Amino acid sequence: MTAHAARCRAGGPLLRCIDRVMIKVADLDAALDFDREVFGLRPMWREEDSVGLVLPEDRAESVLYRIDEIPAEIDVNDLVNDLSEAVARLAGHGRRIVAEPFPIAIGSCAVVRDPFDRSLRLPATIKGLRPASLAEER
Repeated sequence: MTAHAARCRAGGPLLRCIDRVMIKVADLDAALDFDREVFGLRPMWREEDSVGLVLPEDRAESVLYRIDEIPAEIDVNDLVNDLSEAVARLAGHGRRIVAEPFPIAIGSCAVVRDPFDRSLRLPATIKGLRPASLAEER
C-alpha cells in the first residue's frame, strides 16, 4: 500500500481522499510539455488519450485527457472504498446519479450531482492504484 493510500483509509467517511484532478485538453503533448516545464510535474503513466502527472509531495494525480466522452469541466475525483454503497447512500440523500458505475483502468467509477450542482466523480480502486509505467520522462 502506498503512503497516499494509507493516508486515505480513514474508515467511516464516504470519501477517502482526492484521487485525481481531471483536466480536458485539446493537445495532450503540448499540455504535457507545459505542465512539465512550468509546474515541474512528472508523468507516471500514459495512454493514447490521457497522461497521469504526479504532484511531488502527494500520490494524487493531475490527469490530462482528450477523451470526448468525458465532460470538459475540471473534475476532482474522490476515492471511495465501496462504490455501490457510495452510490446508494448518495441516491438515498436525493443526489442525482449522472452515470451508474462504469469500468475504468483502476476499477470502477460513478458520477453523481449534489444539490449544489457539483459533479462528484467517485472512483473505487478494485484493481489497485495505477502503477507508474513511465520510468523516465519522454
